[in-house]
Amino acid sequence: MELMAEALLNEAEHDPLDQLAARDYARNLARLATTKPYLMHEMLAMHGLCLFAKDTSRRDLMTRALFHQSEALRLVQQHLIATTQEHTLALFLFTSYAAISGLAESALCGIYNDSPDPLEKMLHAFQLSQGIVLVVAPYWSELRRTWAWPIVRSQIEAGSDLVPRAQDVPNYTYLRCLAFGLEGESARKACLEAVEFTLSAISLVQQRKDDRVSRRLVTSWPIETGAEFHALLTERRPVSLVVLAYYAVLLKLGTGLWWIGQWPEVLLNHISTILGEEWAEFLEWPKMIVRDSATETTSTPDSSTPKTW
Repeated sequence: MELMAEALLNEAEHDPLDQLAARDYARNLARLATTKPYLMHEMLAMHGLCLFAKDTSRRDLMTRALFHQSEALRLVQQHLIATTQEHTLALFLFTSYAAISGLAESALCGIYNDSPDPLEKMLHAFQLSQGIVLVVAPYWSELRRTWAWPIVRSQIEAGSDLVPRAQDVPNYTYLRCLAFGLEGESARKACLEAVEFTLSAISLVQQRKDDRVSRRLVTSWPIETGAEFHALLTERRPVSLVVLAYYAVLLKLGTGLWWIGQWPEVLLNHISTILGEEWAEFLEWPKMIVRDSATETTSTPDSSTPKTW
């Protein structure tokens, strides 16, 4: 009951501009969750982790959250294999919560600190996020006609009045040059698009401290950057890792992201270790932001230095 109360209270705050619509959303969500046990367990898992993030002395919250997470994953399997229209909305919400829970579990348990390659855990969370698109794509038009759409739309449109200014983020031109240096047209295109989206997102969170804007940009990043770019990350291609360092900046600058813990620091440290001193100059600004350095670096990479992309 404690976890369910936390879930409904949080869901009722989804749209601060329309509290009546937000409360209706929470009631409808509760009704849906009672008919779809996998969604109920995932909701309880995520909000149990959220409560634990607020009070880490309560280890029972983590235990309960992990139990609900395990049950949710067990129960959802058959529906992921054979999706039906009846389960579309529930699966859309489930995968959204699961993507957050995956990062929160690692962050709050410190699992990434014990892993020789925390990037693998991050990539797994990205795959869950991409699963949202695969699950709901055939039924997207139906989702627009559900009771959830007004709130979903408000999340999608959060910050749409702002103008992204990727070129204002330090090293924009240098990152594009790195991307252009990749072999293969598809790899270049994927990396250029990832650079543009990542730096545009950073510019937006710098313009407005808004939990909804931050959440939209951070959770949509794995979807917007796409499978081709994630393949570059899987191969540990240096250029893609530099772009990921800027994603760590987005995580650091975002507000209301209770589930990320020390992910920005862990990611940046891991990336720095993989790339070594040869690429250190490209990580100067991300390090300054993530580590809260008081001295802003004014140096830029030497474009005459040859790199192996």
